[in-house]
Amino acid sequence: MMEGFAFIGIILFGFFAYQMYSRFPDQFSTENVNRSILVFGVLMLFLILIIGLAVLNIRASV
Repeated sequence: MMEGFAFIGIILFGFFAYQMYSRFPDQFSTENVNRSILVFGVLMLFLILIIGLAVLNIRASV
């Protein structure tokens, strides 16, 4: 079930990325892509931290 949702999410991500590239190709310059990767990486690390703390909190309360 979750694999299906993940697959649908990847397909939607690819579709919207293609739409963005076809409408705004200048936004995909090296400088903008590097900045986007940095921001995305920081957000993902923050998300991993929050999920990890939530899991530890749930395990501590059981």
